[in-house]
Order: sequence, then structure tokens, then C-alpha cells
Amino acid sequence: MSKKAEKQQVKRKAGSARDASVWAISDMRRVSATQMGRVFGISRQAFSTWKDLPRNEDGTFNLPDVVAWKLRRVQEEFELEVDDDVNSEGLERYRQARAEKAEIEVAQMKRDLVSRVDVETRWGRVLTHIVQAFDGLGKILAPRLARRDEKEIATEIRSEVHRVIENAREAMLNDNEI
Repeated sequence: MSKKAEKQQVKRKAGSARDASVWAISDMRRVSATQMGRVFGISRQAFSTWKDLPRNEDGTFNLPDVVAWKLRRVQEEFELEVDDDVNSEGLERYRQARAEKAEIEVAQMKRDLVSRVDVETRWGRVLTHIVQAFDGLGKILAPRLARRDEKEIATEIRSEVHRVIENAREAMLNDNEI
């Protein structure tokens, strides 16, 4: 090894010893945010974003207290994940219901499915039309049925009822207003 390489290696060793002294924590009950970040393997800035940390009155941190706090937080997070797994059956039912609702909405947009309100509204109009037509049936049929026998009257009434229903059906299918 050359003398130059030996000198560089000696410098590295000396530097690493110096770096180790920077990492050393003399009092574990009075630790700075920078040192705490190093302990947890994160930057001081990342450490400072942790909320509700136990602090000393002088603003430093007690390392054992912070480690205990972090362990509690990790345990709480784990318990939340376990609760989510326990409630996964309910979550799965919720997801299934949302998927079914989405399928229904898509079918409605494709006009493959009609909403119940639309069907009830349309049938209400159709039935109103039929009832009104039957209410006036007597005035229409009375002159036609005068002096006819029973069989002819029954045939004429049946024919008129079918005509009214067919007119209502065609208007509904053609999406005409009734």
C-alpha cells in the first residue's frame, strides 16, 4: 500500500471515530431532536413532525419515555389494523352494496333498467287513461248496443275494452304522453 493510501485510511479511521463521538449520547434523559432523529434513523425534521411526544421542561427529550411512547403508538396502529381485519366482513358487505349500486346506475344509464319511480309514474298515467276511457265507455257503447242480443253486447264491450288497452299500451311503448 502506498504512503498516500495509508494516510487516507488513517484519516478515514480518525474521521469515523470523530463521527462516532458526535453520535454518542451522554445523558439519555436529555436528548436533542437531532440525536432522537438519529436514534430512530430519520432526520431531525422528520422527527419534529411526530405529535404528542413526551418532552422535558427544557425542550429536550427523555429517550426511554420517547421509546415507550413510540411503542404505544405502534401497538395502537397494530390494534387498528386488527380491528379492520375483524370488521372485514362488514367492510366486504359495504363494498358489495356499493358495487351493486354502481351496477344498477350503469344499467339505468344504458337504459337497460328503469327506476321504480319512473315505472310507477308511467303506470299511474296509463291506468288513469284506462279508467277515464272506461268511464266514458257507456256513452260510446250505449247507442251501438241498443236492440242487440246478449252475445253481441258482450262481443262489442270486449272489443272496446281491448281497443282502449291497446291504445294505452302503444302510447306507453312509444313513450308518448298519455
